[in-house]
Amino acid sequence: MTTDSQSFSLETDRLILRPLSQADAAPLTRLLNDFEVSKWLSRIRYPYGVIEMQWFIARLNSPYRFGIVHKDSGHIMGVIGIAEHLGYWLGQPYWGHGYMSEAAQAVVDHWFAHDGLSLASYHFVENAKSRAILKGLGFEDTEPLQQYSMARGQTVAAQAMSFTREVWTSRKSSDTAPHNNAH
Repeated sequence: MTTDSQSFSLETDRLILRPLSQADAAPLTRLLNDFEVSKWLSRIRYPYGVIEMQWFIARLNSPYRFGIVHKDSGHIMGVIGIAEHLGYWLGQPYWGHGYMSEAAQAVVDHWFAHDGLSLASYHFVENAKSRAILKGLGFEDTEPLQQYSMARGQTVAAQAMSFTREVWTSRKSSDTAPHNNAH
């Protein structure tokens, strides 16, 4: 991990999570201009323009927002971040390989290890893959809600979730505890 006062990068086995740059605008826009991606996001309209992406990148206000880059290919695959809540998306060509679970675990671990006491997120109810990622991290349901999807142009049923430092600490200590393999 590299760190400075405004931003830092994280590295996992297969990924580099790094601050976004204007060079990311065109490839990220191409990935977002897939309705199967944008329909799962509340604040992204469809279609999405490169100027909008440039504006988004220029106005980032959270040091916890990263481009997800494949370590071997160098391709940017999506975005993950924590501002008011944990949010993420991945381009469809990269689905089904565990990349988002890997990226989310790294971001959440860093958040709780350094800054956070609790973390909120939500997913659209019909997005079982996002729910599985959040549950795998340790998030628990809090309340149902309605969230507007700009891409769909309608309000969609969503599920709010939360994760606390206490739960994270408990999960981490059980992950590192010696396992008794005796029968």
